[in-house]
Amino acid sequence: MVNVGSAHRFDGRVAIVTGASRGIGSALAQRLGAGGAAVVVAARTETAGGRLEGSIREVEQLIREAGGTCLAVACDVADPAACADLVRTARDAFGPVDILVNNAALTIPERSSRPKEGPRLSVADALSVVNFPLEAYRHAFEVNLFSVYRLIQLVAPEMIRRGAGNIVNISSDAAQSPGEGPYPRTPGIPMHAYGTSKAALEHLTRTVGYELARHGIAVNAVLPSLTIETPGSVFASGGQVGDTLPMGRFVDAVEVLCGVSCVERTGSVVHSEDLLDPGAGRRGWLGEPYL
Repeated sequence: MVNVGSAHRFDGRVAIVTGASRGIGSALAQRLGAGGAAVVVAARTETAGGRLEGSIREVEQLIREAGGTCLAVACDVADPAACADLVRTARDAFGPVDILVNNAALTIPERSSRPKEGPRLSVADALSVVNFPLEAYRHAFEVNLFSVYRLIQLVAPEMIRRGAGNIVNISSDAAQSPGEGPYPRTPGIPMHAYGTSKAALEHLTRTVGYELARHGIAVNAVLPSLTIETPGSVFASGGQVGDTLPMGRFVDAVEVLCGVSCVERTGSVVHSEDLLDPGAGRRGWLGEPYL
């Protein structure tokens, strides 16, 4: 088993966590703050009162009340200029960033990118390749992939100069599903934009990990071994989340990758349980198949 949770594990380090207003991002930012890192929490939701509970100001307060160092920065990661401002603000406040956790993600299309005309569609029909708007598909890549590429570009030069750093990308089992056909049963509709952008994220993890290994930078991706109950997953599932992985368990896995050296692990895409308990043998997704 991997040991996590050291109170001083991240002393002197500077971390950016995107999508940190709630759920995984919030829990991870608090864990890094408890471990001694100066944490910059970034998301679009700056204050409470949005569609989902949670905001970066609330997370900032929680970290500071626990004795940690934190700064909340409102950021839409789909905007390259906002990403540049985020990294610049983090550097000005705390120094060079040496931990980057790309957690922000768009799972389902926002209302603004859904068709505005025609009959109201069922969820399955709305997600079908026949109806899913190209604009919404493209926006998922802006959030889930292109923002990661841009943020890596922004933090990598200083990591290279320091000869160390950790980049952790949060992936999803949707990148693996559905598996290879033929398909005698097709009871659901794949999450085209989300799953495909996450598959691309996993390839990006390997290519960037390969390039930056010579500079001592560890680049890895981790995906939950079961669904995690977050405000977003509850909303997306209509409250029918099913079997879940404890939030703290997944945060344990991300924490490991925030501290691993590139000699130990880089360019890997790993399920959380396979990382935390490798002696149990490869298990991958512990729940039911996606389709």
